[in-house]
Amino acid sequence: MPQEIVDATSLFGFWASRTVDISLPRLLEIMDKYSIAKTACVSTTGMFFDAEGGNDETWQATQAHPNLIPVATVDPRRYRGCAAEIERRAAQGFRMFSLFPETQGWEVDSALFAGVRPALSAAGRPVMIEASDPGDPSRIARAAEGTAFPIILAGINYRTLAEAIAIMKADPRVHLETHSLTAVESIDLVAAEAGADRLLFGSYAPLNYTSSSLLMVQYCGLSDADKEVILGGNLLRLLGAA
Repeated sequence: MPQEIVDATSLFGFWASRTVDISLPRLLEIMDKYSIAKTACVSTTGMFFDAEGGNDETWQATQAHPNLIPVATVDPRRYRGCAAEIERRAAQGFRMFSLFPETQGWEVDSALFAGVRPALSAAGRPVMIEASDPGDPSRIARAAEGTAFPIILAGINYRTLAEAIAIMKADPRVHLETHSLTAVESIDLVAAEAGADRLLFGSYAPLNYTSSSLLMVQYCGLSDADKEVILGGNLLRLLGAA
């Protein structure tokens, strides 16, 4: 098992449609319970209401807790100011960007993503994008043509797994976070087809159960070396911290 576990996707704040504690103290408690050394996190304020305010909350949390990796977001539906926000947050020190087309209700292959794509390319940070519905991985691949930033598909599940693998085999910069890979041997399948170096452990904590996501990696059929890079090394490499 790895010397340290690094979670590629977590959040904090509140979730209006579910009665669940996803506060920052709860996230830190979960990290301690499961010996997670670092986690990439985003404030849900940025997801649902105000990207700039949410990014401020994320930055403040990560400055107070160095084991949190700052992830910025923008809402392309706002249109004005998105490119400037991306540039500002990259300069500030955010390590990754995360986009939520499904949560926010916009299409990744629309003009909305095209409007922020140049700024994301210039920032050069990994970009995580929700891809839980059939067709999403293909739409993301088409929308990101001509860019160079690493892409992380988030929320891939049994309905989108085969499509995601096809995209990963065609584009070596595409990675996949694991929090929805709950089908038996799904992690083994991705590793066999696209390589273990393309998988990033993600929990989506505190909204989802960390134990489920962690056990799926720890008890898959891969070698200890492969599990180690999935549970931390791959994300650190993408973020330039390996």
